Amino acid sequence: MEASGNLAGILMPLVARDDSIAARLSRACYLHGLRFWQGPGRDAGARLATCGVMQFARTGEQEASMRRTVAELGLPGEFIRYLDRDGAQARLGYPAPAGGWLFGQGGWANPPSLCHAALALAGGRVSTSFGTPVAGIERVAGTWRVLGDDGRCIGEAPVLVLANGADAVRLPQAAPLPIKRVRGQVTLVPEGRLPPLSAALCREGYAAPAVDGLHAVGASYDFDDDGTPRPACDLANMQRLDGLLPALNLDPAGFASRVGFRPVAPDRLPIAGALPDWSCLPDATSARLGDLPRQAGLYGLLGYASRGLVWAQLLAEALASELEGDPMPLESELLEAVDPGRFALRAIRKGRG
Repeated sequence: MEASGNLAGILMPLVARDDSIAARLSRACYLHGLRFWQGPGRDAGARLATCGVMQFARTGEQEASMRRTVAELGLPGEFIRYLDRDGAQARLGYPAPAGGWLFGQGGWANPPSLCHAALALAGGRVSTSFGTPVAGIERVAGTWRVLGDDGRCIGEAPVLVLANGADAVRLPQAAPLPIKRVRGQVTLVPEGRLPPLSAALCREGYAAPAVDGLHAVGASYDFDDDGTPRPACDLANMQRLDGLLPALNLDPAGFASRVGFRPVAPDRLPIAGALPDWSCLPDATSARLGDLPRQAGLYGLLGYASRGLVWAQLLAEALASELEGDPMPLESELLEAVDPGRFALRAIRKGRG
């Protein structure tokens, strides 16, 4: 119903020349997600297409770096390929603004359909209560209780997972998490106003192949809470579109648009795991994640920003593995990088513990 309600999102990994933690995490999540998108998710009704994603370079210098990155990392061609401008044009069938990376297994997905597919696969093991405002949560006798506006208990369980984006910080138990709401406006361009897109395109913005007769083009990156679409943001999206498909010069007047809010952490990494007990953090600046007290039974899957389609499946699997005592599907360095406790450690080391 929020940012995950957009018509289409792009399925592509993050790649970095130094193969950073963020890049390694993104690659693991992307490859894990492919198995869901192309298998049970699609069978359960998820709407998506692994038609490929073309990420164009912004400058000649960046294009040279993208070419070197592919050569140096040695990743499989089906995962990533470098295409020069002519190669990109041949792949896409229309003039390309630059060369760049082709993620041949990537593509687009309709986020609401992924949510519905996951719920359908869960069947009777999951009960839902949509449109129910939550005023607060409390732990009583080893059980978490979720409270409605009138104080009544909406539901209770030994384990509670906060997966409500930036709204999580309304709750005192999660309020210290440094999550910001970043506004994103997507413009919906009618099919026929763009060339037929044989792949999703991205550069400083993105354009998805048509879904239900509309191309999703975006997105703005604004630091305000205005949920009303703004003409200026649609114009900016058309400028981003011109960077993907030069010389279109579309007038967005009359185009529909949609506003969503991304939950973004300062390090641009997701937040997945047990929430710290902020009331009794250790004082020692040498403290490690294992030294932090945790709020029993309280976890978060948060801060997915603009990459929720990539992060979601594997981080949920990692949390489920932790809860069930199963082997973890990610290496410890990557799990530590997304641990909610990392922000508590930073506060301790800055003398605010």
